Amino acid sequence: MLGDLDSLRVRVVSPPVTSLTAILVDAVGGPRQGVPRAWMTALRRALPGQAVAAVAAQFEHGLLPDCLTPMSAGPIDEQLQRIAGLRPFELVDSIAEILPDSPPASWNSALRNPARWLANYATVLTAAWRVYRPIWAASTQLREREIERIGRASVTGSLDVALSALARRTTYTGNGVLHLPDSHPYQSHLADRPLLLVPLVAGTRASIFNLDDPTQAWIGYPVPGVHQNTPAPPPGDVLTLVLGPIRATLLRGLTAPMTMGHLARLAALSPSQATYHCTQLAEAGLLERRRTGQSVQVHRTSRGEAVLNLLT
Repeated sequence: MLGDLDSLRVRVVSPPVTSLTAILVDAVGGPRQGVPRAWMTALRRALPGQAVAAVAAQFEHGLLPDCLTPMSAGPIDEQLQRIAGLRPFELVDSIAEILPDSPPASWNSALRNPARWLANYATVLTAAWRVYRPIWAASTQLREREIERIGRASVTGSLDVALSALARRTTYTGNGVLHLPDSHPYQSHLADRPLLLVPLVAGTRASIFNLDDPTQAWIGYPVPGVHQNTPAPPPGDVLTLVLGPIRATLLRGLTAPMTMGHLARLAALSPSQATYHCTQLAEAGLLERRRTGQSVQVHRTSRGEAVLNLLT
């Protein structure tokens, strides 16, 4: 129950770990999310089999503890470290919150040894991100466009139209009620909490949400147009093998001059991380910084173009 849309506090956020989780659900055998086959093939090849086997059963029912899907705007490395640094009791308590009566048998291994389960899950997430990073980077314009679309709908009084077209499996009835796909349906009232809309760079059926946080509610849905604009990472990506995934993403992402801040957002890095990696690329002669008015923009050099063409 959203209530009166005129008083609804809504904003769009897009933490990469949420989209990564939605894709991972599909990759390890959870409810199908409509992820393109090419993405799944690249992802499954990269995932460590033993760690996947240790966590796969927990994805069967499509229920994940809130602690595994942090709604944070920080760089992906910080989000992965936060999940890896969870203490065992935090996982156990979070499982109890979503499954208070009797957790399915699939969660027994996590409850018996939460520390080991968290270590395996962090390993799987980290391996998945190495493959997913270029997909995420390629979706920057789509995500920015979606922020603008929802923003316009909010200020022009057409939020009901935007909510009605949010996703194939989501229905807005027009009386303040939004129906979400859920294998365990229940009713939740937004009350005075803000609503965060989270465009997912995942499958056409991707759905992940949290309506139980007392401070906010958030709903993940497929970002419009994602599969037409975000190709799968090529197998045996030579540029990534030579430069590493971060610097390959930065070099590829510089399709036009951009500020360091824009480049950091594109690659889901903190400003200091982006500066460090760009410095290394600049020392190799692959990019350069030029001052334009009050801002400094990063450009690919002719040598950077040549390396990109050679190794792509």
